[in-house]
Amino acid sequence: ISHEFDTMNEGGSSSFFGSSVSLHGGRLAVGARGDSEVHLFTFNDDVTSSDLELTLRASIGDSVTGANDYNLGSTYGEDDGENSTGDSYNAGGFQSTGTSFGYGVSLSADADGNARLAVGAPGAQEANGGTCNSNCGAVALFTFTDATDQDFSGIRLAAVIGEGYDNDYNASANPRSGKDIDMGLITDPTDLFGISVALTYDSALGTHRLAGLASQ
Repeated sequence: ISHEFDTMNEGGSSSFFGSSVSLHGGRLAVGARGDSEVHLFTFNDDVTSSDLELTLRASIGDSVTGANDYNLGSTYGEDDGENSTGDSYNAGGFQSTGTSFGYGVSLSADADGNARLAVGAPGAQEANGGTCNSNCGAVALFTFTDATDQDFSGIRLAAVIGEGYDNDYNASANPRSGKDIDMGLITDPTDLFGISVALTYDSALGTHRLAGLASQ
């Protein structure tokens, strides 16, 4: 069974749609690292049915404009948990353009069934006025409130892991309520952190485990 989505390859052959994929139940995340975007689908995974019922639910990136899409061009604010009012790395902003966002993707779900998504951006620059302008790498963590319908609704950028993401940003911005993690003492500027990611839920501990791979 196949299903065609012409609109996904906005950059033609340079989109690299399908460069990474992650499947969890009836949810599917597909990376398009050439566009620095991730596209989220749901489908009927009943193998006895001839109708795949594949549905594009949302896309994540700097230039996405759909009603349910999450635009990363405006992902920080000066208040706790506010991801809506700017695009400055100096204030903890995270943008996908030019970062190969979607190079790695991994889906999971929490104990209640809400989706969780990790996305690698190995070309990301250092946040907070740092000197690494590219290829430091970062991993963005997204949460959803979609346990009932499992449709990727309620998307939120919950945390960023990467160089300079130390929760101490200019203008006292605190975009993700202090949940970011600074990798500056661990990774080197050319490590391409986030080139591969893996996310899984540990039911015994009631928490998620994340692994992020660097190239060196």
